[in-house]
Amino acid sequence: MRSSQQAGCATSYRFRVENLHCAACEQRLRAVFADDRGIARIDVDITERTVAIHANRDDLMTELANRLADAGFVPTPYVPDFDA
Repeated sequence: MRSSQQAGCATSYRFRVENLHCAACEQRLRAVFADDRGIARIDVDITERTVAIHANRDDLMTELANRLADAGFVPTPYVPDFDA
């Protein structure tokens, strides 16, 4: 899912990552994007197994998913369930 952000981030991309289990997984995930100046922030929720990548560029969903997959993660676009 892509959503507009304020405060210097153009776009946020959210993924569910089923094989995100622990702090070591989080460190490995963050390392994937450590040198990418286009990534403003990464929010990781190990309990929910979700990742939000806040980027300074648009149209990155496929590229980010591929980079996560290349690092051994299993990402799927994440759209949270909303109770009406």
